[in-house]
Amino acid sequence: MRTFDLGEAANFLKVNPCTAQEMAASGELPGAKIGRAWVFLEEDLVDWLREQIKIQRLQRQEQHPSLSIMPSMPITKMSRSSRRRKPPKLPELPSQIRST
Repeated sequence: MRTFDLGEAANFLKVNPCTAQEMAASGELPGAKIGRAWVFLEEDLVDWLREQIKIQRLQRQEQHPSLSIMPSMPITKMSRSSRRRKPPKLPELPSQIRST
């Protein structure tokens, strides 16, 4: 079983070491303070990260329920002509243009 120190755990989680220390001290991140050093088990960090992924995924689905439901009909691509705007109507020019 592999253990991490504070810097290794922070690197593994892609967070600042100060953030990892605050999270461990508050009990949010699983770790133990042995003497002056924090020690983390790789297995515990992986389990914690997997749980965070589940929680955050469910929160995103609750915020955007329409994104979690797959459409029953395939989305068809719009033709180019339907996306283009019609050119504006220009005023008509006089039939004879005078030159001076």
